Amino acid sequence: MPPSALFVLPVAALPRRSCRVPGPRRPSSLPSGRPPYLRGVVATVNGSSPSPRTPPPGHSAGSSSPRRILAIGEVLLDCFSSSPSTPFDAPTGWAVRPGGAPANVAAAAAALGASASLLTAVGDDPDGEGLVTALAAAGVDVSSVQVVGGATTRRVYVRPLEGGAGGEGVFAGLNPRGAGGYADERVELWPAEEAAVVGGGRSGGGASASSPPQPPPHFAGAVLDNVGWLATGTLCLAAPATAAAVRAAAAAVRAAGGRVLVDVNWRPLFWADWRGSPPQAVVAEYVAAAADAVKLSAEEAEWLLGISAADAVAEPGRVLAALRAIGARGGGGGTVAATSSSGVRLVLITAGAAGAAYALAPPDGGDRLASPVTGRVDGVAAAAIDTTGAGDEFVGAFLAELLAADAVATADGGTGSSGGGGGGGGYDALDDAAVVDAAVRFATTAAAMVTEGVGAMAPQPKRAAVEARMATAQVERGASDC
Repeated sequence: MPPSALFVLPVAALPRRSCRVPGPRRPSSLPSGRPPYLRGVVATVNGSSPSPRTPPPGHSAGSSSPRRILAIGEVLLDCFSSSPSTPFDAPTGWAVRPGGAPANVAAAAAALGASASLLTAVGDDPDGEGLVTALAAAGVDVSSVQVVGGATTRRVYVRPLEGGAGGEGVFAGLNPRGAGGYADERVELWPAEEAAVVGGGRSGGGASASSPPQPPPHFAGAVLDNVGWLATGTLCLAAPATAAAVRAAAAAVRAAGGRVLVDVNWRPLFWADWRGSPPQAVVAEYVAAAADAVKLSAEEAEWLLGISAADAVAEPGRVLAALRAIGARGGGGGTVAATSSSGVRLVLITAGAAGAAYALAPPDGGDRLASPVTGRVDGVAAAAIDTTGAGDEFVGAFLAELLAADAVATADGGTGSSGGGGGGGGYDALDDAAVVDAAVRFATTAAAMVTEGVGAMAPQPKRAAVEARMATAQVERGASDC
């Protein structure tokens, strides 16, 4: 395995206590039935108050505006080789960079000015500490990151595709897991009602008679506060503990009027130890039950739904109809709590350099027989050298643009209460086809731009750069039409 010395990231942006509360470790004091490895709980059990949760930029505690993006799932290290023949266990020849789809999404949204948080878990190791530091430096709220003692921060090894072009890569393998498994497989979302137990109920500490207990940040009430969009993938479904946290978070966000976007992001490497139902069925049922918006590549549409890649791009309404049909049959197996949502409203189909397509169902409560609004966005010319983070950039940019639309609606006198969510009768970006189309165009441009750098996070563009690129492209199109 390549040495940790190859991992060079900023180190000054975040004190360790941001993801680890100091204090004596007494696992026997933890509430019955709860694992002892989450350090965030230690101080509250032993009578100390945890560090206060710092709201992300633009968000005030207790405020309903602006809403934020919460990404949940894996954070890891992407290890890249420049040669398709580099041995997997070679000590050199690998460049190590921060990654993991949910982490990339949160960083992309933050770079574009959105308020973005990440719920994930890292190992108690240098790789985990470096990742949290890098995310904080990128503007992501990391107050909900969990440190799992004895677990390993995952590394994924990627080689260039033999004979490929445009920065395409293939997954070569993973670093060995420790005795505690991979940390990202052990994310937890503790129910809000347990806050009083851990926050001072059992040991009598952490709160006075005049002040309520302060739960650590991985309790549902703290993690899900003010979430307009929850973004997640499906790799987490292969790990029971993290899958339970993601399913619970999705149900809670929707019940509170927020929205959920699921990126299919099919990676068979993460399902190697899976012994349950076929992964296609697990993913399809979860997506249909949990998501308001689904992002998938044209090839993933073929894998998941049997719709050819070409047809998925040409007829995105077929993909939307297939997912809604699965949802209508009760997909999800009861694992995602029912909400007032009527199912998948939007599908986003990416086709690499060929651009993207989408299909948007009628608003909730509207004409259920009406045809969906569909659209196609051409690809943006780019000197691509690494496509690793393109899909994640697309998701982060799309959600950032929806939140920006919500902010405009709020400023113009709309309630804007859900940042794109459908609760409370407020503004809902998914009810505005023009906003969705504009967000797809913005996301397509941002995704193209990120391929012009190396790695998923380092080349993520700022909003001004994306808007300038779009303006230049519009001028060039106008000139070519003359």
